Parts: sequence; structure tokens; C-alpha cells
Amino acid sequence: MKNLNEIFSKYFSKNGNVFCNNLSLIIPAILRSGTANTALIAKEMSKFNGKDFHTNDIHLSRFLQSDKFQIDDSFWRNHTNLLFDFMSEQNLINNIDPIQINIDLTSHEDHFLILSASVIINNKAVMLYFTTRLYPKTKNKLDLKKMEDAFIKGLRHVLSKQYRYVIVADRGFGNQRFANICKENNFEYVLRIASNRKIKVDEKKEIKTLQDFDQTNQTNLKIFVESWKENATFEIATKAGSTWFLLNGTKNLNAVELYEKRFKIEKLFQDIKSSGFDIEKTKIRRYNRFRRLLYCIAISHLFIVVLGNFLETQVNDVKKNSALHIKTLLAFLNWDLERFPHSLINPSKSFVEFF
Repeated sequence: MKNLNEIFSKYFSKNGNVFCNNLSLIIPAILRSGTANTALIAKEMSKFNGKDFHTNDIHLSRFLQSDKFQIDDSFWRNHTNLLFDFMSEQNLINNIDPIQINIDLTSHEDHFLILSASVIINNKAVMLYFTTRLYPKTKNKLDLKKMEDAFIKGLRHVLSKQYRYVIVADRGFGNQRFANICKENNFEYVLRIASNRKIKVDEKKEIKTLQDFDQTNQTNLKIFVESWKENATFEIATKAGSTWFLLNGTKNLNAVELYEKRFKIEKLFQDIKSSGFDIEKTKIRRYNRFRRLLYCIAISHLFIVVLGNFLETQVNDVKKNSALHIKTLLAFLNWDLERFPHSLINPSKSFVEFF
């Protein structure tokens, strides 16, 4: 696990050597166990450090409680640097085209709310940033508007200024207030708007709704939105029998194409939850412990997607369609992630060279 430790030391050195050593032990254990179940993770840790289950169970518990593990702005900057270094090396991002950031809200049963931002690697969404809140026990206890406002401001604060970004979100965020938050924080955006939004479409100022509008595919439509008291630019598209009304605040970009990619964040939630690491099975209810475990799952998921990107782009078609593909995956996990892109350790060597 030496090279994995070098990766974490490069990006999280301010958290200390002990913290980096712990991540280098726990993340491979999560990948080997394929679960968020802490008992199974501790069991896999024993295969790496030779210590008994009880010792590793306590070790993991203390790590998740450690004050050294603070998921703050500084921490997120380190995480985004790691992620963008990989994406840059693979020519997935540049200084001209905006990076698409998909936004959505999910929950951990009735215990926690999770507001997440993701980016796309090899057709898969990976976690870029998240915030959490305790699930409200009574109606109207949580102000989602304030949560969204703090989320967008926090996201902007941790992102590099060298790139452009476009926020893409579903109807739950499709309103003037959220669009203004994006603009205020220098984000471009594509937001799906509910079809019952009242509009004016001609000089007679006849009030209709978006769903009354001609639903053929159209772009760059200037429509006066009644409740906003202003014109807005829309793209309209029908996909699989569903019509999308997309508020387009981007510059010379295809809003429909961007919105189609938004659905990948839902697959990310599935990967973290019931269809993957099954974080909903964890019995952790303490707020900070859950956040730390969620981050460990998110970074583990990132490494899996990185591996998938390598298999997709570097392994030949014969291997992709044979048992060798599975052997490559198993070998990768047995190497304790030591073959993660070497450029994240030593920029002089490329991702392909490292494999």
C-alpha cells in the first residue's frame, strides 16, 4: 500500500501522516469488502495489517471519530485537486470547455439528507463535493433554500478558478432563485423547469404554461416567465415521451445534451447505496461519523471508476470480453490500488506507463 499512501500524502499531507496511513489501510479494505458495513471493512483490514478483527474494529471506529478527519473547505480543495489532476491527465477537462457538475439531493433513509455534486468520468458520475444535514423530524424544520444557497457558495469556494463550470439539475432546483445563486457564484447552468410554470408567449400577453407551448424541439427561445417577471432562455426537447423545458444559462452549449448526462448522478447514488456499497445498511447515526464514512465510500467509488476508465480505454477488446477482464479487476484489488494513476504521485509518469 506504499504508493496509495504516497497519493494520500500528496493531497492530504496537512491532515498528518497518521491520517494518510489510515486512509491507505481503510480504502483498500472498503474496496475488498465492497460494502459500507464497518464490521466487514474491519475484517478486510486484518488481511492487510495482520491484526485481529477486534483491534481493527476499534481502529476504524476511532478513525471515524477522529478530529483529524475534518471534511472542511481545505479538505474538499484537496479532494477536487486529486480528482481534477486525474481528469486533466486523461484529457477529460480543459481550460476552455466548462466542466459539467450534476447536482441532486438524496437521503440516507430518514437519518440524513445528502446534497451532492458530481462530475463524469468514462460515462460514470463520481462525487465532487457533498454536504449533509440531519433529516428533519418535523415538517418545515429544515430550510432547503438555505441549504442550497450554502451548498453552491461552498462548492464555488473549493473549486479551482482555472476552469469553467456548468451546473445541471432537475426540477427540484428549477426556479429563479436557484438560477440566481448559480449566476452570483459564477456558474453557468442548465435547469429543468416544471411544465406548469406560467409564461407569456406573445404581445397579447396571454398567460399560458410551458406545457401549452409548442413542444417540438426548439433552442434559444426567449420566454417571459410570469412569476419571475423577466425573460429567460429555454431549450425544449422531447425524449422517450417526456418533454424537457430547460432553462439555459450556458454560453453556446447544448442544454439537452448536458441534461441527458444529469441522470448519471442517480446511478452514483445507486452505487453508494443499495446497488453498490449499500451505505444504508450502516448502523452509524452520529452525524460526523456518517459524513466521514460517506467520504470514504465516495473516494473508494472514485478509484473503482478510475479502474473502469483504464479498462475501457487501455485494455484491448479481447480482454474486455473475456475472463481476463475479471482477472485484471481482481489483480488490481490485490495490488491494494498501488496502480492508481502514477501521475498523482509523480507527474513525470503517465497513467498508461504506470499500468
